Amino acid sequence: SVLYWIHVARWRSQPHCGSARTQTTNLRQTTTMPPTQLQGKPSASLATLRSIDAGLAERLTKATDRAISIATLHRDIHSGNALDGMLALINMLLRLGLHVKGGAVRDYVVRGLVPPSRSDIDLEYPSHALTQSNWPRMAAGWRAQLTENLGLSTTAPVLRRGGDMLIFDITDFPGTEKVELEIVLPWNTRYLPVRHMDFSCNNLRLE
Repeated sequence: SVLYWIHVARWRSQPHCGSARTQTTNLRQTTTMPPTQLQGKPSASLATLRSIDAGLAERLTKATDRAISIATLHRDIHSGNALDGMLALINMLLRLGLHVKGGAVRDYVVRGLVPPSRSDIDLEYPSHALTQSNWPRMAAGWRAQLTENLGLSTTAPVLRRGGDMLIFDITDFPGTEKVELEIVLPWNTRYLPVRHMDFSCNNLRLE
């Protein structure tokens, strides 16, 4: 699902996303945006986005469309086009059941830019299908799919921050030394469930 993309599109040229902020779970409540822009809607259709910014709609499609073949994702990652490669990786991570959030969505999808350092991607795995006893097996499955489907090598996953974040690296992503995958786990009650919605980069999320 795609949250409030129509509002994000209006800010795509800004270097930071946190200038308009509200601590509320109800997007219909007062924000710093004019009512004519917010229109009381927490989401927008892809067709609406396309009418506002065709490039943004195309990037969003590449990042989220499950109809894109695995072969196409593999091709884009190894094509030499850094932006297409990162969008293809995001698409694959979503297929694994992970939520992609924060700076990766801001940079690659919203702004269409590849920063000099592609060092990490912030992720969540909110489903309690992953437990404290089966996470090694599930993480091994994710690593296997990244290798078999996309031709990427990864490090063994480790638990960090008191055992509520899982981290492993893609070690040979084209064009960069590594991409670190930082995954918030479902028992991390500091982050899950989300306690408020705002217009900061933390709430830019694909799922």
